[in-house]
Parts: sequence; structure tokens; C-alpha cells
Amino acid sequence: MARSLTVSAAFFLCLAITSPLQAASPRSEEAAIRHVVADMEAAWNRGDFRGYMAAFKYPDVVFVSKGRFQQGWQGTLDHYIRDYGGDPARRDDRRSSFSRSVSSPPTPPN
Repeated sequence: MARSLTVSAAFFLCLAITSPLQAASPRSEEAAIRHVVADMEAAWNRGDFRGYMAAFKYPDVVFVSKGRFQQGWQGTLDHYIRDYGGDPARRDDRRSSFSRSVSSPPTPPN
């Protein structure tokens, strides 16, 4: 039994060493980010706040607005439902703000 585990461990170690991880290209990373952002936009614009929040880290998200902190995924979801749910006129169209954020990265300081 011990010999079997040792051989298995050695096999997986060799496999890990000889199988290089391939880094994603910047273009594919950008496409993946844009896909997530497009999904977030669509969810927000149809009032699907749970779908919108799917892109945020669960449960550790921290939402900051107007100098106030909302900690936790569920608390942030509850905030969105409370403040923007119901009438579509209560929430802005996220296409313009998300697109600007993704296509205009911050300029590095000199």
C-alpha cells in the first residue's frame, strides 16, 4: 500500500514538472474580462441583481459608495435589491459606465 502511494505520488510529481502551465495571452484575458463585464451589464439592465453579483467574490466582496462601506456578498445584494430593485427607472443603464471602465484603463503615474 505504501509503495503504491509512493509510486502514485512520484507519477503525479513528474507529470506536474513536465506539463508546463500555459499562460493566457493578453488578448484572451481581455476577451474573458469583456465577457464577464457584458454578462454583468446584461444582468444589471434586466434587474437580475443575483446574476450581476455572480462576478463578485463570495462572500468577501466589499462595496463602497459615497464613503460608506457595505461588507459581504449578501449585504451588497440586499443593498442593490433595496435601492435599485422594482422599477427599472431606479437603476441606471450600466452599458456606458462599464464600457468606459473596461476600455479606458487608468493612466499610470509618472
